[in-house]
Amino acid sequence: MIVYLRDEDPKQREGAVNTISRIEGYEKSKGIVEELISQLERERNLRVIARISRALTVITKEEFKPLDKTGILNWWTIHKSDQQYKSPYLGFKKAWPFLMKTDDTKDIPSMISALDETLAVDPDAVYTRVLKGRCLTLSDKLDDAEKEFAEAEKRQTNFRWLLLWRSSVLFKRGKSDDAVASINACFVRSPGLATFAKTLPDYTELLRNPKIVWPKKD
Repeated sequence: MIVYLRDEDPKQREGAVNTISRIEGYEKSKGIVEELISQLERERNLRVIARISRALTVITKEEFKPLDKTGILNWWTIHKSDQQYKSPYLGFKKAWPFLMKTDDTKDIPSMISALDETLAVDPDAVYTRVLKGRCLTLSDKLDDAEKEFAEAEKRQTNFRWLLLWRSSVLFKRGKSDDAVASINACFVRSPGLATFAKTLPDYTELLRNPKIVWPKKD
């Protein structure tokens, strides 16, 4: 959701905040407060501001008025040093641009180090964990990659990015049918990732498999 908080489309940002507001039961979720405040400081869309205000009320148990941006930022001036509100996702944000690269592996060691920064603080950061698995796969550290994917699966079964990235490890292991099953499940959950997968050089051979079920176009 951190990525969608920065999306140019305010509807995407609003949707991301709505999702974030539903994580109140998870103690480490309070670290998202710093991310919400960071977005609030730059946000101009009133609907998104109102949603951020509500999310902060839900997570912090403080009562914020829907459009009281100034009041929230004043509250943050007092509480920004509170460790519980510190974002654990700084490492993830440093590594995120790697996902947009398709053929450059020289940054993998630094990306893994950045992802480990977040995992050290929040071991349940599933997207961070599967992205680390992806980095390890591209480094041909398949055993380590499988361990990361297994840990991610314990936390969130059938996560779309887990299904996508794990298919590469399975394919490299010679488990073509399992790789196809994984990527097919990914496309069912998120048809849009089929287009993304086609941009990945290391997926070219796997995607030639006739058993892959491509999403139907509207």
